Amino acid sequence: MTVSGDGLANLSLTSRGSEDQVLTNISGVLDPSDAGTLARVLGAEMAALAAWDSAKAAAARSGSPTVEEKRREYPNYGLPWSEGDAERLRARFRAGATIAELASEFGRNPSGITLRLIVIGELQAGLGVVMAAVRESPSESS
Repeated sequence: MTVSGDGLANLSLTSRGSEDQVLTNISGVLDPSDAGTLARVLGAEMAALAAWDSAKAAAARSGSPTVEEKRREYPNYGLPWSEGDAERLRARFRAGATIAELASEFGRNPSGITLRLIVIGELQAGLGVVMAAVRESPSESS
């Protein structure tokens, strides 16, 4: 990152693969007064992406159910969230609905509910949030 004479930060993020090929390249100009908002938004989005990537890798290793199999239990599994659903989720969560209740209501798994609550700013990413979702999930064996 460099700061120009007008006080704006020129930001560039690049990730590379094992053979030094560019995988991701994000760059732009940032007003330092927006840094807090950017960190909060990117933090939540990156936490959701990391959780998704980790779950995807674990599923590949364990032979976990396919998307079609998951959708038998959670009809909206993996589908995009509409703005209306995100706002309804926010309202229901603020009204005191549990992760398990929300999962049933929205046809999504508890992890998907938890991640969406992080993305819309209702929960902070962290181990405690993940553990709360696990505790409220129905047992896999029942």
